[in-house]
Amino acid sequence: MLALRHVSKWYGDVPALRQCSFSVSPSRIVGFLGPNGAGKTTAMRSVVGLVRPDTGDIVWDNHHISHQDRLRFGYMPEERGLYPRMRVRRQLMYLARLHGLSLDKSHREVDEWLERLGLTRQAETRIKELSKGNQQRVQLIAALLNNPKLLILDEPFSALDPQGRKEVVVILRDLASKGTAVLFSSHELDFANSICDDVIIINKGRIVMDGDLVELKESSPYRYLEISFEGDTEHIDLISNIKGASVLDAKERNRILLIPAEIDLRRLLSTVPKETQIRSCKYGTLSLSNLFDQVMYCQTSEDI
Repeated sequence: MLALRHVSKWYGDVPALRQCSFSVSPSRIVGFLGPNGAGKTTAMRSVVGLVRPDTGDIVWDNHHISHQDRLRFGYMPEERGLYPRMRVRRQLMYLARLHGLSLDKSHREVDEWLERLGLTRQAETRIKELSKGNQQRVQLIAALLNNPKLLILDEPFSALDPQGRKEVVVILRDLASKGTAVLFSSHELDFANSICDDVIIINKGRIVMDGDLVELKESSPYRYLEISFEGDTEHIDLISNIKGASVLDAKERNRILLIPAEIDLRRLLSTVPKETQIRSCKYGTLSLSNLFDQVMYCQTSEDI
């Protein structure tokens, strides 16, 4: 298991991580989420040794991470770390050997992954001549060649088309089923919602939410309400002005809100005058996107 314990990192007067603590367990796919500049990349680079924290500990299986441990980690940076003039197969062979794989095993792993991700025909193509999506595939293969025990992916889906994303999801689920701990960052919350077991939300260098995604949704003090009206619009904002509610979207006769979970929805809707007819109503636990909105809303309120 990977664990960060009270990790802080400052760049001059700017805090990138502030007492950051979280863990990633084997066989779990963990979404690492937060706005730009929240600290995700700094935390990931700290795990693989590219950034040295100012304070705190980063451990793997209850010991400080060694060089041998990192040989069993896979890391895919957001900015591609590939040699643009190098040919695909030679690039991957070079990286496999750096991970300590034998020559024969390097050949096998490279060929198998090229075939699995549909790049066999591009094996002798220079990296710079590939499409962005195929460069992303090569970078992913580089992170997978050593059959990692811990896989860290920084924005792995950003350049992939829908089919490519499906391929990557299948790979991540397969790895997790075999015991790999997977940590990935993404700005695409609805997509992350479909594959995460756990989520970690970071903002301004602090972990503000962490846990099993299903449990976080069910334990949230808020519920999601999407409601559409027709007819007289004079009383629409009766719904929006509920104490403790926050309006996520308001367009003409449509409202999307987070409302306190203890509110009796039937009683609430009964207060809407007949002149303002309810056309549709969707109510339930929060999606990952809603959870993120809730956390960001609460953080903003605290700052104020």
